[in-house]
Amino acid sequence: PAFIGEAVLWMAWAHRGSLTTHLYCELIAVDAQKFQDVITHGSRKLSGYRHYCTLFCDELLTDGSSSVRTRSDVTDLSPDIQDLEEMVLWSFPGEDASKTTELSKGSKWTHWSQS
Repeated sequence: PAFIGEAVLWMAWAHRGSLTTHLYCELIAVDAQKFQDVITHGSRKLSGYRHYCTLFCDELLTDGSSSVRTRSDVTDLSPDIQDLEEMVLWSFPGEDASKTTELSKGSKWTHWSQS
């Protein structure tokens, strides 16, 4: 599966251009401002969301490398599903204990681990 447009939830974002698909897809619309209000004011897991936001933005802007992407290279296509799942596990440790223990020491996010 591909996820498109998540960046608007975590950073200042302007969509440029249009998107079409030739395959069946599902659309879920989320009001970014309301989402951000809930995350910043109504969440007991605020640190986990901040951690995920940091990982997501880092991945989007650098693709996990040390060099920053140019403005024209940044896309609103989300990282691949395995990377997203790993970011969630790093951000919310203990939510799924069986999967949390599977995180490899070679993960590109080991430097972001929460203490």
